[in-house]
Amino acid sequence: MPYKDPEKRRQYMREYARNVLGKKPYASDEQRFWHYAKRGAKTDCWPWTGHRHSRDSYGRFRVANGPYKRRWVQAHRFSYELAYGPIPSHLVPDHLCRNRPCVNPGHIELVSVRENILRGDGLAARHARQSHCKRNHPFNTENTYVTPDGRRQCRTCRT
Repeated sequence: MPYKDPEKRRQYMREYARNVLGKKPYASDEQRFWHYAKRGAKTDCWPWTGHRHSRDSYGRFRVANGPYKRRWVQAHRFSYELAYGPIPSHLVPDHLCRNRPCVNPGHIELVSVRENILRGDGLAARHARQSHCKRNHPFNTENTYVTPDGRRQCRTCRT
């Protein structure tokens, strides 16, 4: 080994490996991405078979970002960007099929953050969809009081 300094030795070995073994052929991000998607008919869901985030079960994919750096992106976002181009910063992709691992770009629609939340099944979405109070009074302009923190209350039940 010609170098005693660990950094110089590392550089030497890297150059030696490149010259002797040749450069390793890497597939493009797009080729690697579609390797993990089970594509079917245009109307079917295309489930992501690669890495899935444990917290929310969305597919995740590592994209090259420079020579040795890599970053994780959501698989459905990457699929949409491959098909239609970049996603504007004020919009988010929403699954029309409600299947989080699906990467079919035809099943993804760009909507505002508010619209995406209201389409979901969270607490805010369920309350926003309510058209009547617990005692079946309608939530309309005359009968609805909005509290200072933004919640709706029935005026009839409140009195």
